Amino acid sequence: MPSSTSSSSRHRVFDRLPAIEWGRRWSVALAGFLLLLLLLEGSLRSQGICPSQSDTTLLWVATRDRLTSEDVVLAGASRSQLGIHRQRIEEVTKKSTLQLSINGRVPWAMLGHLAFETDFRGLVLLSVTPYGLTEGFAIDMGDQSEHLRAWKRMAWSSRLESWLRTRVDGFLVTRRAGVSGRFLAPLGIGDDRRLPYLTMDAQRQMLADYSRRDAARRLAEGASRTTALREEQHPSVGLFAAVREAIAQIRSRGGEVVLIRMPSSGAYREAEALRFPRERFWNRIVAEAEAPSIHFEDFPALSRFHCPDGSHLDGKDSLAFTDAILGIIRDERWSR
Repeated sequence: MPSSTSSSSRHRVFDRLPAIEWGRRWSVALAGFLLLLLLLEGSLRSQGICPSQSDTTLLWVATRDRLTSEDVVLAGASRSQLGIHRQRIEEVTKKSTLQLSINGRVPWAMLGHLAFETDFRGLVLLSVTPYGLTEGFAIDMGDQSEHLRAWKRMAWSSRLESWLRTRVDGFLVTRRAGVSGRFLAPLGIGDDRRLPYLTMDAQRQMLADYSRRDAARRLAEGASRTTALREEQHPSVGLFAAVREAIAQIRSRGGEVVLIRMPSSGAYREAEALRFPRERFWNRIVAEAEAPSIHFEDFPALSRFHCPDGSHLDGKDSLAFTDAILGIIRDERWSR
C-alpha cells in the first residue's frame, strides 16, 4: 500500500509545474486560423473567384421544399440550368420561380410528380432535349426519380445539414470544390491554370463563364458529345402519351406547360439534327402533347445565340435569352 508521504510528495511536484494557459493558446490558434482563412479568401477573390454552391441532391431537395401551387418551375437538364435565368423570370413575372432542373437527367418524372402528386397549377418551362425522347435515352441519362425519392424520405437532420451548408458555401470561397488546387500547384499538386467556370447560387441558378475554359478543351468536349450521338435512335412512343396525360392534368387545374427546345451549335447541332430528325422527335412530342412550344430555330430572337461547347449557353447570354423566351410567352399569351 503506498504511503501518504509518497502521495503528498507527488502532489507537491505537480504543484511546482508551471500553469498552462490553455485558454490563451486556443485564442492564439484560433486567431492564426482566421488570419490564414482571410488570406486565402482574399487571394481567391482577387483572382475573380466567388463563392458557389455545390449542385447536390440536398440542395435540390431544399429547393423542392419551397414549391407552392402557383410557382413557376424550370424543369429539364443542364441546358435549362445554364441557359434560363431564374431570377429574371421572378423579377418579370413577380412569381416565385424554382430551378428544379437536374444535370444529366430527363424531366419526365418531375413532370409526372407535378401533375399527379401535387395540386400544382402554375407555369412549367419544360426543357426538352432530343435524346430525352428516345427509347432508353440516347446517351446514358437517368430520370429524376432518385431526387424525388430523396425528397420524400430525407430526414430533418439532413435538411438541417443542407441549410447550414448552403449558408457556409455562400459565404466562403474556400468551400468551392477544386480551388485548393490553386494553392497546391506550387508543390506540384493540382492545376492553377484552370479557373472555375461554373457558379451556382443557393437557388440553384447556374451560370457558365466559358472564357475561363480553354478553346481546345471546349472543342474536345463538344466532339465527345457528338460521338455519343452516333447510334441511330428511335422515339419512345409510350413516353409521348405519358407526357400528354401529365400536361393535360396540370392544364385542367389552370396551370400551363411550355415545351422549350434550347439552342445547340456547330457539329453537335448537326449531329442532333441527323440522329434526332425534327419531324420524328420534336414535331411529334409537340403534336401529341397538345401544349405550347418554343423551338429556338423558329424564332430569330433565340436562334442567334451560340453555345461555346456546342450544347450550353454562356452565362453572359442567359439574361437576354430568358428575356426573349418571356417575350414569346407574353406575345402568345401562354402564361395563365
